[in-house]
Amino acid sequence: MEKSVLIAVTHTGTTVTGLEAKLSRWIYESDYKAELYFSNINPTYSNRNACVKYFLDHTDHTHMLFIDSDIVPYENPLQLLAHEKHIVGGVYPRWKLNNYEWLAMKRLDDGSYIQLKPKKRKGLVECDGLGAGCLMMSREVLSNIKAPFKDGIREDGTRGIGHDFLFC
Repeated sequence: MEKSVLIAVTHTGTTVTGLEAKLSRWIYESDYKAELYFSNINPTYSNRNACVKYFLDHTDHTHMLFIDSDIVPYENPLQLLAHEKHIVGGVYPRWKLNNYEWLAMKRLDDGSYIQLKPKKRKGLVECDGLGAGCLMMSREVLSNIKAPFKDGIREDGTRGIGHDFLFC
């Protein structure tokens, strides 16, 4: 079967300047069939699950790629298809209050995550957690997990782990 991808752009009403232009150019230049799909639902994990439902129920694409509205990948994320993996993602920074971390993570024994060292996050590398802001999954994966995205909530009701790392 020829590979194709639904690019689901999850947003809250806006996208970062230049994202649509880059996505359009990458689709135009790609050897793969690709379709853009924009979705605006809150909270974010509900938005992702709604996109997965649309992907499974209304398309015949082989893969789904999430691109968050505040992420502009450095390279064409459609090239991730060439790796022939069921789950693969691009590395991008998550901004914190006064710094950032790259979302290619290793899980520690206590359940927490630390970012991979710079030399370990180049090219195709195995990791324990990726941000879902640039995450590609095969139809096979998504058709076998009901509502794949949810936040991990602690006993006190606060968010313990985000839906992307919980998915991983």
